[in-house]
Amino acid sequence: MTLKKPTSVISVCCQGLEVGLLKYDFPARVMQFEYSTDWLQHGFAISPFRLPLENKFFRGRPEILNGNFGVFEDSLPDAWGQKILRDCLARRDLEYLALPPLDRLRLVGSGGRGALEYYPEYPELGFEDRPPDLETLAEEARILIEGRALESLDEWRARAGSSGGARPKVHIPHEGRDWIVKFRSQIDPPNIGAIEYQYALTAVKAGLEMPPVKLFEDKYFGILRFDRGPGGEKVMTLSAAGLLEKDFSRSVSDYSELMSAAFRLTRDYGEVSKVFRLMCFNILARNRDDHLKNFAFIRDGDSWRSSPAYDLTPSPEGMFAHALGVAGKRANVKWPDVLRLARQVNLDAKEAGAIWDQVTTAVREDNLLEFVKDLSSRTEKSGRPASAGLPLF
Repeated sequence: MTLKKPTSVISVCCQGLEVGLLKYDFPARVMQFEYSTDWLQHGFAISPFRLPLENKFFRGRPEILNGNFGVFEDSLPDAWGQKILRDCLARRDLEYLALPPLDRLRLVGSGGRGALEYYPEYPELGFEDRPPDLETLAEEARILIEGRALESLDEWRARAGSSGGARPKVHIPHEGRDWIVKFRSQIDPPNIGAIEYQYALTAVKAGLEMPPVKLFEDKYFGILRFDRGPGGEKVMTLSAAGLLEKDFSRSVSDYSELMSAAFRLTRDYGEVSKVFRLMCFNILARNRDDHLKNFAFIRDGDSWRSSPAYDLTPSPEGMFAHALGVAGKRANVKWPDVLRLARQVNLDAKEAGAIWDQVTTAVREDNLLEFVKDLSSRTEKSGRPASAGLPLF
């Protein structure tokens, strides 16, 4: 692969149609976007708050997302996916972070999350496509984490796609559908797959919408991709970070902002209740990795709705604060704080109490906090900081 000169314009497509043209203003270091005529007539706003369906040039802001738009930033890999891509490019004497923004999107091409595709995409990196053997892939993930060379690196790039999150993961076919399977990171306990599987089952018991999940070979957590339909069709997906044009790793946000955005996008208080229920689960089950990339919305027919829940795992006691605030608090959150937030977003207090009680019961009955204690014990033994337990009930 060679990059003779930086790309200045690419085509953005969705479900076989051109959405518009994305350009990069090199002197100003910002993106510019314009919807195509056909998409203006037959399509929808791919980022309703930032890119309404209008016949105009939209211009990025250099102080936000390095001049990019949130919806396109969503397509780029972060953490694990970016590591794989960096390693692949390094073999070709290229540096990922030195690539111009449009060239990064061309590398995503048609293999990203959600439904957006970018053309002209770079040719696929060559690899031998093996049937997915999870034991082999898990061992290869460990090799990659340790920074050792791996012959099948290009295959990993194809299997990882534009993966987000910090844990190693691959996309695999299973029973005619597309699934994501996760492996251990260096800081995970050996049974992390079983833990995330139990969290998903408890989430369903607590009334959350979850995609189908499976514990492959009794140890690898797998989840059905909700950005792919039954026939493999791509589903338009937009993270809360992309919707709100925020850098999830740096921004300070509150659940009230997320719930207000959910209502503004969907005009449905049922969707606000879904986000509220997920917030309650994150509080009660001690999932403090609740940043804006771990909430999403999907285009369902002619409207938007909250996506199913995902990335639900316990955080050790050393991870004291939630990524999102609850009525201004990010640590030691209790029911009065939750009730105050419910009132802020005009959620019925009785409904809010019923949701809190249902989630509380599910978390207690399934002993989810035992996983938190075990995880905290392991982090203490490894030398990572851990704080005293916080009473939640």
